[in-house]
Amino acid sequence: MLEKKLENISPEHISSPEPYVAVPAMQYISYCVNNDELRDMYANLLANSMIDIVKKGVHLGFVDIIKQLSPDEARILKYMSEGHDSIPTINVRYQNEHGEGLDVLKNFSDIGEKSGCESTIETEAAFDNLIRLGLISQREFASLTNKKLYESLKNHEHINEYNDIKELIDGGYNKIVYNEGFVFLTSFGKVFCKICVMSPVDASTS
Repeated sequence: MLEKKLENISPEHISSPEPYVAVPAMQYISYCVNNDELRDMYANLLANSMIDIVKKGVHLGFVDIIKQLSPDEARILKYMSEGHDSIPTINVRYQNEHGEGLDVLKNFSDIGEKSGCESTIETEAAFDNLIRLGLISQREFASLTNKKLYESLKNHEHINEYNDIKELIDGGYNKIVYNEGFVFLTSFGKVFCKICVMSPVDASTS
């Protein structure tokens, strides 16, 4: 796998990786025999740590970060690194006449469907973990300028399941509010994606 990653890189740009990256990466890649997404991340990290014009971006913590990712989170990062670095989200909130309310759905996004996740709907936990790792950040009460991105979310069939919660309506929470937000790759997240998500050829030319 590593040879294939480096086959289009000129030999003069290839050198031995630092042991503090190579040793743990080789160890953990052996645990991912049944997981293409995470194995590919470790392979990209190893390959990019051998390319002189890219390796300066390699961070010691990248191995540990990959270890804490799920396959779906790897798919989300791959999608975001392919020109979708800001992802619209929707919170569904029921409010009463005093403006008091309850969020019944938080950080809903269709990125799970678009990125081919196994769990296409439940992406809130994935976002939480990626935020915890410093790879993405969140804006809950600010929206992207392209409002059309939110229309498909508001009309999504999953949202419809939250549009008529009788218990809340009967309790006086009869106003439904859609709070627009978004998540985006942090600067650290962009470097991580360049080293661990992008192929060596793409990383060396970006």
